[in-house]
Amino acid sequence: MKERIALIDADHALYICCYNKKDSLIEKSLEDVYNALDEYITHLIELVNPSKYLLLLSPKKTFRNDVADTYKAQRKPSTINYLREGKQYLIDKWGAKLHENLEADDCCLILEKLLKDKYEVVIVSPDKDIHNTEGYRFIPRDKVIKYTTREEDLEFFWTSMIKGDGVDGVKSIPGRGEAYAKKLFASNYIDKKTHAQQVLQAYIDHFGEYVGIEEFYKNYRLLKILQDYEGFEFNEQNLIDIGSKESI
Repeated sequence: MKERIALIDADHALYICCYNKKDSLIEKSLEDVYNALDEYITHLIELVNPSKYLLLLSPKKTFRNDVADTYKAQRKPSTINYLREGKQYLIDKWGAKLHENLEADDCCLILEKLLKDKYEVVIVSPDKDIHNTEGYRFIPRDKVIKYTTREEDLEFFWTSMIKGDGVDGVKSIPGRGEAYAKKLFASNYIDKKTHAQQVLQAYIDHFGEYVGIEEFYKNYRLLKILQDYEGFEFNEQNLIDIGSKESI
């Protein structure tokens, strides 16, 4: 049996622990944030029960912001306190890592690809996108490890290419949504290799050939979580051993 490791997308932990309700009578202090982070991450690790783990964080901007300036531009965390300090705390106290140009979920998938032959890799995240990529995924809210199949992965991704992602500022094909995607893919449900051609044609049919191809590849770059990245470096010693003095 392979040794289990947990790759934790720690962005969500930051936002949960740094969030301060607008109507709250007591504002969180920096110490409150640190304590909340310790408690939350410790609990996650206990639930997943790995022998090793690694926290991943996202930088302020990534390559996707160069693809489209609307990407995540509408997010205004006005009730988030001590986000910068919390991120540094996770780096200093918990050994969290971040790549200057990649989001945490990109790093999780790249590392999963690098490590899955040696370890049973579980990615811990509430992000809907990561839970629709193939592999073992842990949903903090549901407290369960689920295996997402390749078929589920492809179906979700190509559907998202049609309906877009309003939360992240990724535009859809106007007037097209999930029902259209299901109808489009219905006749080729088993042969997923045709999905790319079907979706590209849907873009061309709506926007015209030149703009359709341009919009297709822009959204592909915004929505596709990377599994490799040129120059990405990783030292396996960055994994934190549960039994070591560096861990909880």
